[in-house]
Parts: sequence; C-alpha cells; structure tokens
Amino acid sequence: ELVELGTETSNQLMMTLNDLLDLSTLVAGKLSLSPQICSLSACLEETERMTRSINHSQEVKLFFKIDKGLDKLVLVDQTRLNQILMNLIVNALKFTEAGEVAVSVRPVGLTPDNLTIKALVLDTGKGMTPEFATTVFEPFRQAQEGTDRQYDGAGLGLAIVKELCELMGGNVTLHTELGKGSLFTVTLPLPLANV
Repeated sequence: ELVELGTETSNQLMMTLNDLLDLSTLVAGKLSLSPQICSLSACLEETERMTRSINHSQEVKLFFKIDKGLDKLVLVDQTRLNQILMNLIVNALKFTEAGEVAVSVRPVGLTPDNLTIKALVLDTGKGMTPEFATTVFEPFRQAQEGTDRQYDGAGLGLAIVKELCELMGGNVTLHTELGKGSLFTVTLPLPLANV
C-alpha cells in the first residue's frame, strides 16, 4: 500500500512538472507544434480509448460522440490535440462526483484548405461562480481554491488548454453555473492534408 502511494505521488509530481514545463515553454513562445498527416477520426478515437481507461467512477457516466464528418486527413500535432481534450475531460471527471460527462466533436466549417472543428465537454459537476469562471484559465487556479484540497493537481491544465488552443489558431470558452455543471467549448481550424 505504501509502494502504491509512493508511485501515485511520484506520478502526480511528474505530471505537475511536465505541465509546468509545457506552460513555461508556451508562455515564452518557444513551443513549436509538430503537425503530421493523420486521420482525424482515428486520432479522436484514440483520445476516447484513453479517456475510458481513466474513468473508474461508477457514479459518472462518460459519453463520447465523434461526428462522421470528421473522417478526413488533416495536418495536426496529435499529441497536442489529445492534450487539449484530455485535460478538459480529466478536469470534468475530477469535478463531477455523480452524473455524466459528455464529449462531442463535430465539424463546423469546411474550406478547400481547412476543417474547423468544435469540441464540447459538458459535465454535471460542481460548476463555478461567475467570479471564478473569469480566472479559470489562469495558472495555479482551482475551483476549490480557498476551501479544501481534496482535488489533486496544480491547476495548470486549463491554462495549458488555452495556450495550446491559441497556438493552434483556435480558442476555448467556458459556460458554467454553480451547482449545475460546466461546458467547455474548443474551436480549432485544422489544415486539410491535400494528398
């Protein structure tokens, strides 16, 4: 049991250090993307598999919907796209004690060069006050700040999501209500791989 605790603690520390490195590199403008040609739907299906493997809660149902219109080849940094979605989903699962987390990704714009996608992460969790919602994308902020520390993490995930979205030419928005849950919306333009 002590070994398990040590492993969990070291894993948490490693994640926090990685987040800090990512965020400092992003803020310094030194992080560069490594886009590769990939099937967008296959990339999203991988994110779904990873998400399902970490949702161990019996109380929280996880729904994932990938629109058929996303079956296209795009030029994207899969690691960073996955990081955006995973950070949002893990955050939603963390703050939802019972109910559901619903993830949907759909196309919202198509030109000869770009496919614009919208990813929604909706939860029935604790939600946030309007005051806190305005600061949630700042580093080191957590919804439980000032009350207790029952939630792990350094409060870097959402700051990283915002920076990565902007680096990829998109954005992330939040609609939330205390006691009723939160909806995060990511909009990203992805270059089509014209092969």
